[in-house]
Amino acid sequence: MRRRRGRMPNIYPYHYSSDDVARFWGKVAIAGEGDCWEWQGAYGGGGKKDRYGRFKLRPDLTLSAHRVAWEIGNNSRLGSMFACHTCDNTKCVNPRHLYAGDQQSNTNDAKVRGRYIGRGSKVLGSENPRAVR
Repeated sequence: MRRRRGRMPNIYPYHYSSDDVARFWGKVAIAGEGDCWEWQGAYGGGGKKDRYGRFKLRPDLTLSAHRVAWEIGNNSRLGSMFACHTCDNTKCVNPRHLYAGDQQSNTNDAKVRGRYIGRGSKVLGSENPRAVR
């Protein structure tokens, strides 16, 4: 079954057992409260998702590590919302560095911070984005 871009699969409800929480935080380099806590576990399987950590909650469900961190840290589910970074560090899973946002707020944040690469965007200052390849 193909999944449409931008939509979460119907994976709810799921919950984090105390073993899941311990296993998750065991894969994190926890530093000071205001510092980035970098994910030490697995990363995505290709494309731009390689920059984001992945956590296998159960055999049929793998989630983004920063999403799990936000949900555990806030004791709440994001649903269709995104876990967005305030620190611009894609490896960071410190719940204090994450906020819940929708697709538009995440895109707007990326544009404001100069990280947005979308259709028609210039890459690395090139006039022709394909020339970078």
